[in-house]
Amino acid sequence: DVVQDPVVLASCGDFAILASAAITNIPTSSITGHIGLTPDTGANISGFSVPAVCPELTGKMYAVDASGPACALMDPVLLLSAKTDAQIAFKNARAAARGTPQSLSGNLNGLTLYPGLYESGSSLEISPGGSLYLDALGDGSSVFIIRSESSITTAATSKVVLTNGAKASNVFWIAASTVTLGTNSIMKGTMIAGTSLSLLTGATLEGRALNQGPAAEAVTLDACTITVPAP
Repeated sequence: DVVQDPVVLASCGDFAILASAAITNIPTSSITGHIGLTPDTGANISGFSVPAVCPELTGKMYAVDASGPACALMDPVLLLSAKTDAQIAFKNARAAARGTPQSLSGNLNGLTLYPGLYESGSSLEISPGGSLYLDALGDGSSVFIIRSESSITTAATSKVVLTNGAKASNVFWIAASTVTLGTNSIMKGTMIAGTSLSLLTGATLEGRALNQGPAAEAVTLDACTITVPAP
């Protein structure tokens, strides 16, 4: 198997959430990392319990204009850079230069994956209550890239489990369309979606929820926990 280099996130790496069309929060979530929305206006950032201070957020919120929550900083230049870097990261993860991926399909429940590049031509899921194990074989620098030409869904109470030194910072989930994290599911790694990302009630993500491209869609979350992983 070809040893994979990490996907370079550059300026989007500081973001827990980077959306295109809207960010909708159902209180109360806990988000560690930055939040940003572009190109849509700040008015499409909603649901933070106290918009003046956004107590759910440990980090900064960025909007393209002054119409967002009072806690938001107006910085369209920074946001454009982050969104461009997310698009570059998406393309990098899908690049032919990464070699031939190992094939995956359907339900990943019960599988153990080792470092490398994986791809499904259709959707991927982890069934309700199921587990997917990512085993770094003792090498903390090992990289996992898991790509779907369709959607990625983790069902209720399912979980991604990191073993033998695997780190969330070295796990990348790339979906051509949507990513959905089910109720009370546990996900590890950076998620870059072609369209929308949805984190259902109580989902926990050690990673990032990133839209790529100007035509991508919304990020929605409901009483979720998102933490940008340590390097």
